[in-house]
Amino acid sequence: MQKKSKVLFVVKDARYFLSHRADLARALRAEKFDVILATDLSVGGDSSQLKDYVDFCLNLPFLSAKSKPVYTILCAITVIYEILKLRPACIFTVTYPANVLGGFISRLLGVPQLVLFAGLGNLLQESGGFKSKMATMILRNSLPKKNLAVIVQNAAIGELLTRNKIIESHVPVTLIPGSGLNFSAYYHRREILTGIPRVALVSRLLREKGVIEFMSACKILRDEGFACNFELAGDVDGLNPTAMTLDEITTLATSCGVQFIGFVSDVPAYLQTVDILCLPSYHEGLPRSLLEGAASGCVLVATDIAGCRDVVTHEESGLLVEPRSAIDLADKLRRILENRHYAQSLARACTENARNRFSSDVIIPMYCSVIKNIVKASSSEQKDL
Repeated sequence: MQKKSKVLFVVKDARYFLSHRADLARALRAEKFDVILATDLSVGGDSSQLKDYVDFCLNLPFLSAKSKPVYTILCAITVIYEILKLRPACIFTVTYPANVLGGFISRLLGVPQLVLFAGLGNLLQESGGFKSKMATMILRNSLPKKNLAVIVQNAAIGELLTRNKIIESHVPVTLIPGSGLNFSAYYHRREILTGIPRVALVSRLLREKGVIEFMSACKILRDEGFACNFELAGDVDGLNPTAMTLDEITTLATSCGVQFIGFVSDVPAYLQTVDILCLPSYHEGLPRSLLEGAASGCVLVATDIAGCRDVVTHEESGLLVEPRSAIDLADKLRRILENRHYAQSLARACTENARNRFSSDVIIPMYCSVIKNIVKASSSEQKDL
């Protein structure tokens, strides 16, 4: 029996793997790969769910938690030793700390690393600051000089990577928009805005997601007399430098007349109740929340930036707003609230577009093809040596 090749996923936390990579893991196993997951099991690490997608799991408690340096080093050494024994044929990494660690392991084993840049994160978005320069330098020097392939979720990310010399010009870059969405898991309604409108932002509770602009826009509309349920749903991410504290969120939500829902475990069921989904983010890769909103038949209102523009075409499948402008966001929401038929046409167009371009049936084969190609190329290269 032919020995299976192993694909090692290194991701920040288990909850992210289940929400974004489970379909890919299932497809790889169907293609006769073994899937290894290295992640922080303390964050959504339900082994009963992971066993359906993963053949072997390693705990990386230092990837999503603030740890003492000595503890981090000891954990890293232990995990790297385990990975050496498993001998993966390919390392798939997502998020900054995973990319750095994965680069080190790739160099050590001489196996290819596939890096997904869903976005560039807060550190790499800063313009010329000390932290940004250090983060860029560390990442640039940790990635392997050969056996490296890159996936980006929008074209602007790829341009920024090469312009800032995070990757070299010869590194193959593949554009794959999103992680794939299983539309059958969502409940598409044909009618919206038939009762009291529900307007929501669903995201991590970060300033860079436009949380403050969203709540300010809601206050403008509430002060104008719009009878809506304005809702904020998401989890507090205390490790992100742009994260808002729970006290900040609850205080601002109360003053703006916004209901703070908190973390939502069943996003499809929640979005079934939402009429208008907002994402006034400052920067994005390919925002999954917008795709989920499209799959659920919501009207989408998002920032006019790369990533959001890949999902929403202004005036055709939703509305785009000026970055960091609560006033423009309120104006766009007002247009939708005052014209239900217009809103319904936007929602229908967005759902159809998203189903054709971003479904798992379209996206997952693209990932599998990239992984199989780099594993095959690396295997052929080793045979020639």
